[in-house]
Amino acid sequence: LNPPSIEIPVSAISPPVVVKSTPTPKAAPPATVIPTSQMKQYVNDKEGFKILVPVNFSNDNSSPCESICFVNKKYDREKSYIYPAHLEIDSVGPTKMDLNAAANGVIKLLPTLLPNFKLIGSKNVVLKNDLKAIIISGTLYDDGIKTRLDELVVIKGSKLYYFTAGALDSTWNNYKDLFETSLLSFE
Repeated sequence: LNPPSIEIPVSAISPPVVVKSTPTPKAAPPATVIPTSQMKQYVNDKEGFKILVPVNFSNDNSSPCESICFVNKKYDREKSYIYPAHLEIDSVGPTKMDLNAAANGVIKLLPTLLPNFKLIGSKNVVLKNDLKAIIISGTLYDDGIKTRLDELVVIKGSKLYYFTAGALDSTWNNYKDLFETSLLSFE
């Protein structure tokens, strides 16, 4: 569900998709504070990051993920469609892109990777240690089933990270606060 590990030259994005350059807000906790008993920390020294993930999500690098992935142990179902709520993180590096160029590249690339992808919007956020990031939100249809994705795009050092939260649209509100806590915990 994440873009492949490729570098997108800024010149390849035409016409450019503009991520609004609004003032970046100060780091803020999620709308609903998630008790720490519902989250566990995952540290990946090799890739250079740490995040919080829900305790009921297990590390599973199989479908729907292509990289580091945490999947809800209880899959959700809509009609005959089974879909795991999941968190996936991938990285590309080193990169020479700035954050807006990277986010614009993701916004441009997602509809080509996921033909039924529809952009909901994007927002600037500030993570721990004043690390700036952009969250891109969208939906897509697969066999008539609507899924929702929020993707955090962040550059830490010279590495570009894509951190995606995904679930069935019909169950999104069940995971919204957990996903927000996870995405905003990136450091």
